[in-house]
Amino acid sequence: MRTPGNLERLAAITRAADARRRALEDRELPAPAADPVDPRRQEQEQQHPQPGPGQGIQP
Repeated sequence: MRTPGNLERLAAITRAADARRRALEDRELPAPAADPVDPRRQEQEQQHPQPGPGQGIQP
């Protein structure tokens, strides 16, 4: 497993992963939304379908 070829492949993978990590760290973070959404309010605003006649739990 620790052959020179395998060690070189591992080093190449490590270099590529480090480059991707640096690229992600260097990106600007998106600006926060002007009107943050309150999760409790969002839940209340969601409409849940109600079962119609003949649907739902039957005794």
